Amino acid sequence: MVKFKLKIIKLILHTELTNFLSSLSSILGPIGININLFFQEYNKRIKLKCRA
Repeated sequence: MVKFKLKIIKLILHTELTNFLSSLSSILGPIGININLFFQEYNKRIKLKCRA
């Protein structure tokens, strides 16, 4: 149960962070595109780790 709660907390924090970074990257423009691409790759790896 504790691990489950931690996963939810991490997921919420991760979502907040991703939302913040995507809004930040839209402000930054071209530089932000690279950041977005990086985080898309990062998200894929995180999701794969969670499933493993």
